[in-house]
Amino acid sequence: MLALIAEQAELGADEEQQGELAQHMLAHLICNQRRTVTGLLTALGRQQQDWTKAYRLYRQHVDEKAVFLPILDGVLQLLPQDMPMVVAIDDSYLKKTGKHVAKAGWYRDPLGPQFHTNLFYAQRFIQLSAAIPDPTNPKRSRMVPIAINLIPKLPKPAKGASKEDWIRYEQLRAMNSPGVYARRLLRQVRDHLNAHADQRDRSIWVCGDGDFSNSTLLPKLPANTVYIGRTRTDICLRSVPKRKKHVCVGRPLAYGRKLSTPEQLRKDKTTP
Repeated sequence: MLALIAEQAELGADEEQQGELAQHMLAHLICNQRRTVTGLLTALGRQQQDWTKAYRLYRQHVDEKAVFLPILDGVLQLLPQDMPMVVAIDDSYLKKTGKHVAKAGWYRDPLGPQFHTNLFYAQRFIQLSAAIPDPTNPKRSRMVPIAINLIPKLPKPAKGASKEDWIRYEQLRAMNSPGVYARRLLRQVRDHLNAHADQRDRSIWVCGDGDFSNSTLLPKLPANTVYIGRTRTDICLRSVPKRKKHVCVGRPLAYGRKLSTPEQLRKDKTTP
């Protein structure tokens, strides 16, 4: 809504249209039901009035980057200059009921029981939240969203689709993974920090779960960015192979010696 008001002001919209947008912003704050356009109009007590003008306000999409950049600037002002910006990344689902909602689809319910797979219709989002330390308690922080993006649900090809359609689908699926969107949002935040002279040296510490601890994100992190993520306790870890001084026959080694798993390290009392 803030982006819409700013855009309408730049385009020279009249005061009546800007006032209409301001009323809808107020409705977003006081609405105690579903925040659909109908729900917002009901919160304003305009059920018996003409709704066509209000629906026309939502024909254009909101630039989520323009909405969150002022929030990111406010977060940077609250952080000490010599402190890295700690960011948590995760995906979430917003349940929907309308079958014409853009980029929505059927997903597996992560809160369902292990013995039965439940499905729900929703939109999938990926979000970055920055940690602001609490001055009264050094062990506590408040998470503030600074970036968000919608992950569209890709329709699968039909059963009788050609091989080319399935190859194209797999290519789009690889480009639609959470790691790709996470990399894009982190690059967006990093570029914003580099655009300010007093923020270029600030490092970013990213915390994520197993969905992001993979080769899609880790090798392509932005500069001056550290990633801390979860993995399986029995993950197979290998050291970097040593380079041989002389040229040998065959392919060069890709894996070094086998290392201890995280579970073995946890139980090993000799390892500090």
